[in-house]
Amino acid sequence: MDGPDLDRLVAAHPDNAQRVFAADIGGRRVFIKQGDKNFPNRIAKTISEFGARLRGRSGITPIDQEANRIQALAALGFIVPDILRKTDTYVVLSDIGPNIEFLITSASPAERERLLREAAMTLRRLHDAGGWHGAAVLRNLTQAPTGIGFIDLENAIEVWTPLRIRQVWDLWCLGHSTALFDHTGMLTAVAIEAYGANPARTLLWGGTAVFVGSYLTLKPFQPLKKRELRQTIGCMGGIFQAGRH
Repeated sequence: MDGPDLDRLVAAHPDNAQRVFAADIGGRRVFIKQGDKNFPNRIAKTISEFGARLRGRSGITPIDQEANRIQALAALGFIVPDILRKTDTYVVLSDIGPNIEFLITSASPAERERLLREAAMTLRRLHDAGGWHGAAVLRNLTQAPTGIGFIDLENAIEVWTPLRIRQVWDLWCLGHSTALFDHTGMLTAVAIEAYGANPARTLLWGGTAVFVGSYLTLKPFQPLKKRELRQTIGCMGGIFQAGRH
């Protein structure tokens, strides 16, 4: 499928459908990611527009951001999608395997822990190499044939935060998305312990400890809270279980 065919495929994609969608091109599964987002609410739209204004000062679009980050991580030796085509409005990326969130959903307890440890150790290697993801939730990590891969790299957090804070945010994203599957925090602790001791983990522990009073107050009522709050409480519990080292 050449450029004009892809342009027509993207143009025919429904406006209210997913922004990222799979397609079969020449017998090869690829993902087409559009620059414009569909937002679930006004708050999400406002946050994204704020990030867009920051990026706009340098003329970087979400598609540019995605491509630049893919190239940066590839240069560090990490598994990322191939950029098969890039325009001002969309990018075509190769498939690098199912995401970890999808795999964990049906995995055995032992397999869950294995996947989490491998994901956490890969994230640590990325941080040790001076990199970051920007949104290192389980759905943005994949099981590629040769290891853990990274997808959805357009986050512009680097525009306004120091590197260490970006890495702390990565670690929080990993722990918080893990808590979706275990509100006791045990699996979050597994991931954080596998990540290992470093300044980002110490900062994460310290930042979470500031809210220990809130955690202790809310913990007994965790089953009664909405999913997002249950998940956050579980993540905090996992951070405390893992400790600062």
